[in-house]
Amino acid sequence: MPRMIDTARAYYQNLVTSLKEPPAFASDPLADRIRRIRRDSADVVEAIGMAQKFRLEFEAAEMLSNLLQEMGDGIFPMFKGARLPFPLLWIERDIPGSTQQQAALIHQREDGITVRFMNRDDRHFAPALSVMTFAPEGGGWKHDTPHFEQAIAACEPGARADFHAAKAEHEEMNILHFGLAVAMSEMLSHRGMLEVDEESGQSRAERRRAMREGEDLPATRISRISLGEFGRGQHLAMREADGKDQTRRRAHWVRGHFMRNRAGGVSWRMPHIRGAGPVIGQERRIAAPEAVARTDAPGEDGPGF
Repeated sequence: MPRMIDTARAYYQNLVTSLKEPPAFASDPLADRIRRIRRDSADVVEAIGMAQKFRLEFEAAEMLSNLLQEMGDGIFPMFKGARLPFPLLWIERDIPGSTQQQAALIHQREDGITVRFMNRDDRHFAPALSVMTFAPEGGGWKHDTPHFEQAIAACEPGARADFHAAKAEHEEMNILHFGLAVAMSEMLSHRGMLEVDEESGQSRAERRRAMREGEDLPATRISRISLGEFGRGQHLAMREADGKDQTRRRAHWVRGHFMRNRAGGVSWRMPHIRGAGPVIGQERRIAAPEAVARTDAPGEDGPGF
């Protein structure tokens, strides 16, 4: 199966070429939607080509997601002060045990950060039904839904509820993947939390197919994000706290966490090992209460032992 990024690029490129530009004098709703979709799709194709590409391994994504959940409402100050390392990011991840793949295209602009979530399985590709922009100065999210509006206009009335449900899911996933991008950017600045390895943007099967057919593939590289030493410790500490790993040790990892600083911002405290060092032997003697009472009472021969 081709990589998610290749499927997305081909889908949006096909919209650009298959949808004909309406005449300049046409001003009906259908013509306006087609113009928006063609413009939006062309922007996505260009952005995918320019974006810095990342693939989150499952455990790294799980650790980052848990950090976001722990912060609750405290995550919004971090969102407001977010500065991503690149103006365009593509973040994709696999879902273990399924054929589903998820990705988000994230664009940091002057007026905010735009997020487009999309997903696919082995049969279907779902484009971004809701394009959301987080505007720090505006205090929240702005929505743009050209592909959703076209889907609603073209589908049977009985299928509209499914598209509304899918749009709501995409909006939740937009926020999650924006959070993953912000948390990943923060964790990359702390040594040992995450590791980065470059790999080909095409799967091995796709490269073999292209070689057989004499097709030239784009020289796409993806940065694979996995847990580093401290990241693995953080993941382990979280699993123990959740009761998923009941193995108890004298030396154990204490989870890191985000915390508010005096300046009103958000800072990160690194995970660390507690209880390391040499074992110190101790001898303890415990007496039953009645025995203590007898030894405290003086007798003719002095205290008894």
